[in-house]
Amino acid sequence: MDEMVRFPANRHSTSGYLATPASGRGPGLLVILEYWGLVDHIKRVADRFAQVGFVALAPDFFDGKTTTSRMTPRSCSWRSTLTGPAPTCGARATTS
Repeated sequence: MDEMVRFPANRHSTSGYLATPASGRGPGLLVILEYWGLVDHIKRVADRFAQVGFVALAPDFFDGKTTTSRMTPRSCSWRSTLTGPAPTCGARATTS
């Protein structure tokens, strides 16, 4: 089973992609996403872990924002906290 879930973090609520094995249980692990955001590739990585028996959570650090552009320190300024603002990269960041 795979689904988007909401969970408490730092006295707030945030979301993530949860992939569970067919048994519904197993050891847990976090799938940490790159600066692209919670894109399909990261969801597929979580799904592959679930296929071999893990419960995999990929937290959405950027509140639904994703990008396809390469960002450099000079062109993009952002904070990666669970409750902080999403990336601010002008027109490069988009909402999925």
